Amino acid sequence: MNKDFLRSATLLIAVNLLIKPLYIFGIDRTLQNVVGTAEYGIYFALFNYTLFGQVLLDFGINNFNNRAIAQQHHLLTSYLPTFLRLKVLLALAYMGSCFVGAMLLNYNLHQQQLLFWLALSQILASFGAFFRSNLQGLHLFGKDSLVSVTDRLFLIVVVGSLLLLYKGMDILQFAYLQTAAYAITAGVGALFVWQQIKTPLVWRYNSGVFGGIIQQTYPYALLMLLMLLYSRVDAVLIEYLLPEPSGAEQAGIYASAYRLLDAANMIAVLLATILLPMFARLLHQQTPELYALTGFSARLMLVGAVALVVPCLFFGDEVMHLLYHQTSDYAIQVFGCLLLSFVATSSVYIYGTLLTANGNIWLLNGIALLGMVLNISLNVWLIPQQGALGAAYVALITQFVVALLHLVVAIRVCKLPIMAVNVFKSVGFVAACMVGTWWLANADWAIWQIRFFTAAIACVMWAFLLKMIDVRMIWKVLQR
Repeated sequence: MNKDFLRSATLLIAVNLLIKPLYIFGIDRTLQNVVGTAEYGIYFALFNYTLFGQVLLDFGINNFNNRAIAQQHHLLTSYLPTFLRLKVLLALAYMGSCFVGAMLLNYNLHQQQLLFWLALSQILASFGAFFRSNLQGLHLFGKDSLVSVTDRLFLIVVVGSLLLLYKGMDILQFAYLQTAAYAITAGVGALFVWQQIKTPLVWRYNSGVFGGIIQQTYPYALLMLLMLLYSRVDAVLIEYLLPEPSGAEQAGIYASAYRLLDAANMIAVLLATILLPMFARLLHQQTPELYALTGFSARLMLVGAVALVVPCLFFGDEVMHLLYHQTSDYAIQVFGCLLLSFVATSSVYIYGTLLTANGNIWLLNGIALLGMVLNISLNVWLIPQQGALGAAYVALITQFVVALLHLVVAIRVCKLPIMAVNVFKSVGFVAACMVGTWWLANADWAIWQIRFFTAAIACVMWAFLLKMIDVRMIWKVLQR
């Protein structure tokens, strides 16, 4: 199983590392520089607003479907038509709820136009994610990898060409193209899933089946809503709680600082999508390989998070000035706080996925509810005082509290073994990376880009030296 995880993770990450960073830093970053911080801040706030309604679009279907298909592949032909019908109904409810909320928040005409296209994009993206959940459950990670980058690849080619040719684009035009990208992605995903259908599908309406599915999936839907609230509500609150034009400007600063964190989260999510069906199968089989896979993936995630975060913290000034035409010491502080929170978030992707596969949804809902209450309460207090920096402090606090709770619950519920030697190794690894990167940041023997990448490579080397990642174990796994 470790072999499957390594191969699948390597393929998925390699494909996404080629495409998604190019989109985030080549297209998305350039778009913000072109349209301006305030205009992009409006887009960023509305984009995060449309994410909250995903609870209606998904309603826990993807996680439920992924887990079920992974354990029993034959369920594909019976679940697919039922879930597709349900998702059409949910999409209509989602679009309506988005505009009801927009009226309550007094969005102007420009915001409502942009909201329509962003909401339609989310609907199409939800269908693409549903088709991917089937591919993941069937362990077709190669096709899943292709679907995962289709939208970004389209935007890189089309938006990139337009930016190069015309040197400009307004945010509404970008929203049109983003909608087209998600439509193409959903189509490709549907085609791949259709190729796996071996028996005729039965397209009949059954209210009893719909009701039974909703009863089983609504805890997953609630979990998604709570997690989105404690991780994404900050951008909406910044624009809402601060007067204009300060609100849009602060939201834009927060977006610029959030961009690298968003890129890191994409890679972590990819690992989690691979782990979910694997954890589900190992739990179903009740095999001790579960503990080996959990420890291995947790160490791998920690190494990746530290190798990214620590160099970016010590070279934050240089990184932010490289990425943006407009930046400041204030924006660099926001960037540092947000990026540091990824160390905690990366842990949640492992232990939260394990608890999801184990069916401990109500425990996860309890943790997420606590995170939401903590996050919103602190944001309402700190954003009016400190703006985007206050929201960044709150994100850091919330993510570490949530990560600690996930770890404790996973250890108790799944009876994960605690090895003191691994704890000491982890602490020593982080300390070594901090000291080494601090020295490189204050040295002057080369340009900062060389010292930055040297620091990242040194972090990975420390992981091997301290046997956070054991070369012999990886070799044995690959030889099986």
